[in-house]
Amino acid sequence: DITDIELSSRLYKEPGALVMIANLLPKAVKRTPPRPAAFVLKENILVTIRYNEFHSFDRVSNRSADSDDGPPTAMSVSCRLLEEAVADRADNIELSMRYMEELTSRLFLVTPAGQNSVIAGAPELDVALRQIGRMGESVSNIRESITSLQRMANYAYTYIPDTWMRDQRHVLESIRSDLVALSDEAAFFMNKLSFNLDATLGMINIDEAKIIRLLSVVTLLLSPPMLIAGIYGMNFAVMPELGWPFGYAFAIVLMGLTGVAVIWYLRRKRWL
Repeated sequence: DITDIELSSRLYKEPGALVMIANLLPKAVKRTPPRPAAFVLKENILVTIRYNEFHSFDRVSNRSADSDDGPPTAMSVSCRLLEEAVADRADNIELSMRYMEELTSRLFLVTPAGQNSVIAGAPELDVALRQIGRMGESVSNIRESITSLQRMANYAYTYIPDTWMRDQRHVLESIRSDLVALSDEAAFFMNKLSFNLDATLGMINIDEAKIIRLLSVVTLLLSPPMLIAGIYGMNFAVMPELGWPFGYAFAIVLMGLTGVAVIWYLRRKRWL
């Protein structure tokens, strides 16, 4: 039922209680889409409904029952859960940024002249594309979770009565500002991911252009000799060079000269 609730209806009031549903990233499997966790808050009672394991719940439940400010309240536990979820998203983005920087440095690795870029450590372009795709999927999941947490934090800050809040309003303000910063960082990451994707596709196009260019040069080099060979391979009754003792050598030299002329022309045009 929690999963089937549309995004616009996941934050609402019940008589004397608030229901807030946020998307969190499960801890079991990597690149798993966010899963919903429901928070039902009624004065000093907090009920959570979840069907996946989350790091934030484990860390909060492992803490001491008492805090420096006295026994915890339902609102303080809710804020702790939000803080831990925000910390998880920050760790996720930091880890993804580390992978992205490593991939970027490998993609734009400058190799010595004559050395194979793959041997020097740069990834195969198809491998790089798959890595970028996995990163994009991971960061999309992170952004979805951040957006969901932002909506929950803003709703809690706006609609939870002050009698429930006590000293937790400043904590919610800090959480909201952290989520804004994480959202901006995730957007920056997506822009950098898009840049790396464009760069990788550009490198693939350059490699394809080099292959087509090589084939074009080879075709152009072979065309004049093939033309000469075709001319002297015609079966006409009268061809002056057929009876000439130096006709064969003349045809071979002529083919070589045309090939040299094509190479000279390509070098002059800086196509070779």
